[in-house]
Formats: sequence, structure tokens, C-alpha cells
Amino acid sequence: MPKSSKQKRDKVQDFSKSKVKLGKGKQVAVNSTDTSYKARSIVLPTQTISVDKDSSIPTTKRNLSFEDLVVQSKHYNAGIRKDSLIGLKELLTEHPHLRTKELTSIVSIIVKCLPDEDPHVRSTLHIFTSFLLPTLPLATLTPHLPLLLLHTSSALCHIFPEIRIDAVKILGVIMTVCPKECVDGWGVEGGRGMGVRVGEGLMGVLGLGGGPSSSSQNTSSSSTLRPAAKLIILRTLSHFLSTSLSPTITSPTWFLAPSFSTSASYAEFETLLKGKKPYVAPMDDWLLSGGGGGWELGDFGLGGTSAGAKAGEADEGGNGGGRLGREAAKLYLTLHPLLVSTFLDTAPTAFSPSGSATSVSHADVNLELVAVVGELLGTLGRTVLRDTSEIPKPMFASVKTSLRNLLGHMAVYFPFNSSTFQRRDVKSEALLLSLSLSFSSLVAQVSLTQAHLPPRTKSSNPQERAKALEDCYAKMRKGMANGGEKKLVEQVAEWVAGLLRGENITSSNPLGQPLPPQTYISLLPTVWSLLNQPPPAPVPKSKPLSASAATLGPPPPEPEVSVPHTVAGALLDHLNRVGSDSAVKKIGVEFVGRLGLLETLPLYTGPFRLASPSPLASLKPKLDKFYQSLPKMLWELGSKDLAASETVFHLLHHLLLTSPTVHTSLILPSLSPYFHLHHASRGELPGPWTKVGSQKVRRLALDVAWLSIRAAGGDEAGEKLSEAVGKAVEGERGGEEKVYWEELTRLS
Repeated sequence: MPKSSKQKRDKVQDFSKSKVKLGKGKQVAVNSTDTSYKARSIVLPTQTISVDKDSSIPTTKRNLSFEDLVVQSKHYNAGIRKDSLIGLKELLTEHPHLRTKELTSIVSIIVKCLPDEDPHVRSTLHIFTSFLLPTLPLATLTPHLPLLLLHTSSALCHIFPEIRIDAVKILGVIMTVCPKECVDGWGVEGGRGMGVRVGEGLMGVLGLGGGPSSSSQNTSSSSTLRPAAKLIILRTLSHFLSTSLSPTITSPTWFLAPSFSTSASYAEFETLLKGKKPYVAPMDDWLLSGGGGGWELGDFGLGGTSAGAKAGEADEGGNGGGRLGREAAKLYLTLHPLLVSTFLDTAPTAFSPSGSATSVSHADVNLELVAVVGELLGTLGRTVLRDTSEIPKPMFASVKTSLRNLLGHMAVYFPFNSSTFQRRDVKSEALLLSLSLSFSSLVAQVSLTQAHLPPRTKSSNPQERAKALEDCYAKMRKGMANGGEKKLVEQVAEWVAGLLRGENITSSNPLGQPLPPQTYISLLPTVWSLLNQPPPAPVPKSKPLSASAATLGPPPPEPEVSVPHTVAGALLDHLNRVGSDSAVKKIGVEFVGRLGLLETLPLYTGPFRLASPSPLASLKPKLDKFYQSLPKMLWELGSKDLAASETVFHLLHHLLLTSPTVHTSLILPSLSPYFHLHHASRGELPGPWTKVGSQKVRRLALDVAWLSIRAAGGDEAGEKLSEAVGKAVEGERGGEEKVYWEELTRLS
């Protein structure tokens, strides 16, 4: 039997000789040792032992120098780029001198990271710029602004919307540091500044074209924005427009400029309470007694158009002769659909009565969007309505119609912070109060039809002026759109009056909303617009009806509300109630004092009047009480606030110059204690005048005392004041004021 293949394999020898194949060479023995070796190098550039590092070079906690961080900011890995920005913030915090020394390299890093596709890098860049830019001097940052704004405006046009939104955040940081440079050239015809590029970029992010003069719109782009992103863009746009359109306010009464026929006359009015001598003349006979006294315009050097341009063209308003008004009108018409849709989408949620009286409601995105819509509406609306000289009539009519449309939607929720059930935090209350102020100001201005009286001359007489004033009021009544707008103005007037009286109650302020100085200043333009509203039309006389006819006939109509009377009464009540050391009192005294001086100026052409003929004549007791409180205010101020004392003395000085017979009896009895007084138990005491350190204020007080004594005509109060001033100057060191007083008394 033949052997199987398995048996053949089992009989293999223990040591078999392998056959050498041709061309393979000799095989290596199994038990041979491999003695070959390979060498490799390890590269450690930051830990080399061949170069000694300079210990004086600033480094981070990771031992990275500024040069190392610059290299890492260009790394292909997004995490390393983000860490380089964090390291830069750490390094610049520990070594502030590097901020200015290496600013060129830092700006280069910022502009390279602006369009970075990684969101973490962009968010870290926003944190880094928010830290760095506010700490740099403006003179140091200014040379780098063109490069920063160029790349930022380029990022505003990026293809990815996320990068565009983050670029808006960076722009907001830059505008916080240097707002004027960011708006340079915007709104200027043929402007070439960086503001043009920035403004076009912001409008492009909203999908509304390239600026105020562009007609291309893409509303679908703005409608697809998330509320948080829309809030960021609108807030930055509001800051941009408020910087470029708002006037340079040098006085709380800048809004009075359109009531003067020339810019020179308004500039003269501004100096009345600031120490410069105005052109004045007594006007008791002309204004109050119906006599023929008055002025010729040539007597003051202000008779012709050479005195200056129209008040609307004044530089005080910063309105560029109406050019910014025209640009603002174009821009508002472009933004109007977006503002309306944003308000209608967010208002129901923002003002919903959610929450309870025990839990505090915090400001959310919807409430902030409503507030920023109010800011934009106020900025653009005020600019358009401030000067309409260069706005075409069809465009202006379209703007007013659009404003009334949006204000009508907002009126449903006004007053916005009137809920006594829902408690809100401090931020929410501030947003709602600001929204109420913007809304009230616009309602008062939109409903007001501009009407002016001709400047006064010697040929003017009180009867003609009264008739011209009534014709002016009739024209303003016709300009009111409808009865609904009239009711809305009355509602705004009641809210303003309640705010001044402290009667507006909210859940956070059950005793009435406070009125800080900044809020009071913001309220003054609204107060002025409401004071200029026409009074109710005079009721025509009718024949008396019999008893039966009166019983069967329709009930008599309710008397109309006088908006100027309501607001002026609340304004005077507030000033008569608040303390003399209050900052609001000082602002209010100057404002009301200027209102009283308006009608003493020949080139004032507005319809507002405090003296007769005026719808406010019935408020004379409150106005007299206000004037009587001025000497008391001077006594309480003493030497604590010389600026406020100087303003009050200037006001008294001009009142005694223009109408001494009216104001002397109100001021004179309470003025003596300011110089010297007799105390019942302590005897003779020097008044606050002796402690005033300013020679200007001391001599101004002596001028007011001399005018009061001269107008008194030797009565008992005048003699008492003269005696008090004499004792005060006798005790004065140096004798300079005594000599000055003696020179004044020789003029009598």
C-alpha cells in the first residue's frame, strides 16, 4: 500500500537545507543580531538650550512673547488663533505700555481676524477690541482709524451673514470710542469720508440699499434676521444716526431757535443769561399798558437780512441749512416699513401683562427692540421736523403721513410704563421712560403747524398784534390732522403734566416717577412744543334759549382742554414745589426765565406768550409766585453754587430792565435779607452776599439791588433794601464794592 502524503510530511528532517534561488543572494541567519542604527532629531524652537532667552521680554503665563502671539494669530488652526487673542489681552493687561508701542501690529491682527470664518475667533475679537480700544488715547488711535473702518465696512458686506453681524458689533465698539470719525462725510453731498462707507454698510446689512439716497431695497433680507441680530444692527444704526443728525447742544433751549427770525437774534437771546449785555429797552408801556413805546429794528443793528441767516439755518442746530433734514427724510422713508414691522412684531410681547406683582420682569429682546425703534423714530423725526427748508413738499407730506402712521400704532400702548401690576427692573423702566419721552416729543411736533408772527416795529400796536396772534392760532388749528390726533396731543399733555407733578405711578414707583435732571432736559423740547399748541377756539356767542328749549335741546358740548394751560400750570407747580438746591430747579428756572424774556425781544416771531394777550394769562398767580421765590432761592444757594446764582441774577437784571413796574413789587420785598438782615434773637447779621467769593456775582447783585431801588421810587421796601445794601458794603473788606455801590447810587 503506497504511503500517504501526510506520512511523507511527517518524515521531514530536523535540519533541512534550503535551496538557494538564483539572484536572491545569501539569506540572513535566523539567530543573527541586527547591529544597524538610525538617528532622528527633535526640533524644539521655543525650548532651545543653545540660545539664552531675555528675561526682560514681556510674556504671558504660557511664556509666549508678543512676537509669538503675532505668529500664532496667523495659524491655520482656529483654536490657536483664538488663544492668541486671549494671550494678547493678557499681555496688554499686564504690560500697558505695549498698547501704544505695538499698536500697528495689533491693528493688523484685528483687521485680519475681522472676516475670520470661525465664530469663536470673532467673538474673542469682539471681547479683545472692547477691552483695548477704550483704553487708547484718541490721538494715538486716530491714525489707524481709516484702516480699521475700511476693513470693518468691508466685513459689513461679507457674503456670510454671521460675519456681517459680528462686524456690526466691532463697529459699535469703534463708534463708542470715536463717534465723530465714524460718521465723517455721511449725509454730505459728494461726501468722501469713511462715514459714507459705514452708513452704506449698515443699510446693506439690513437689506435696505446703500444709504439715504439709494432706492434699492431688499426687505426679505431684514425680515429673515433673528431678533437678537436685528437688535444689534438697529442699536448701532441708532448710535450712528444720533451722532450724525443730532444737533450740537450747547444749551437746554436749543429748540427755541426756529422761533427767531434770524440766527443773530437767537444768538443774542442765548447770551442774555450768560453775562453779556443784550440790547434792551424798557417795554412796560408797549407790552402791558397798551402804549406806543417800542423799538425800531435798526436801533439794535438787527433790522435787515444782513444780521444773519434764518434761524433754521443757524449752526446752533447743526442742521447744515436743511441738508441733514432732507437726508433724514429720505432715510426715514426707507426705514419706515422696517420700523413698522419691527414694532408690530415685538410690541405685543414686550407689553404683554405677563408676570406678577411679586416677581420682577427683566428687559428682553422684544422690549429692547421696541425701545430702539423709538430712538430711531425720535432721531429721524426731530431732524426732519426741525428744519424743512430744503425738503420738497411732497416728500415732507409723505414723511408726516408715515410718522402719523407709526405713532398711531404706538399710541395703543401709551403711556408705555403705566402698568401698576407688572413689576419691571431698573433697565426696563429706563427704556420705557425713554420711549415715552420720544413718543411725546414726536406727537407734539407732528401735530404742530409752524406759524410765525412778523417782527415787532414801532408801528405795531397791541390790537394788531392780538389779531395777528389769533390768526396764527386759527392757522395752527386747521393744520391739525383730525380729532384723533387732537385727543392724542391732549393725552400726551396729561402724561407730561403728571410727570411734572409726580403723579405718574408705576409698579416700581408707587409714589410717583422721579424726575432726574437728564430726564427733565429731555422733556423740555416736548414742553415747548405743547406750550405752542393753539388754545381752544373761542366759542361764538349765541342767543339765550328759553327754559323749555334748553331742557329739550341737546346737552352743551364739554369745554375743550387747553393744552398750553395744562402743561404750563404743571411746569410752574413743579418749580414752586422743588427745593432750591435741586439740579432740576436750576434748569427749570433758566427755562421759565427765558420763556418770560421771549416776548421782550423784537425779533421773536413765535406764537407763545406769557403776558396778555395769551391763553396763559390766568396762570399769573403761579407765575408771580415763581418770581417771588427767586430771592429765596438766592438766599438758600448762598455761596454754594455761584453759577446758579449768577443765572438767577442775570434773569432778575433783565426782568427789571424790560418791565420794572411789574417785577419790582415781586422781587423787592424778599431781596433785603440777601445783603443784611435783622434776626429777632441774634440781632444784626450779614447776609449771604458777604460770603460770595466771586466779584462778578457780587457786583451783579448790586446792579439788581440798584435797579429795584430805582424802580421802587423811594417807597419803604426800597429804603429797607438800600439800608441793607449799605450795611453789607460797609463790612466788606477792601472797600471795592463800597466804591462801586456809591458810584451806582450817584446815577439815581
